Amino acid sequence: MIEEMMNVFPFILEELGMIALMEVVFLLLRVKGRGASTKKRSET
Repeated sequence: MIEEMMNVFPFILEELGMIALMEVVFLLLRVKGRGASTKKRSET
């Protein structure tokens, strides 16, 4: 049973890491999008 957990653990970590990266990128894109939209509004 312990061996099975050790085999699955790295896979779970990789999945969590990918999800975390996706969320960080998504947040950064949202912040950049907001900045661009506010700049456009102030120009008009």
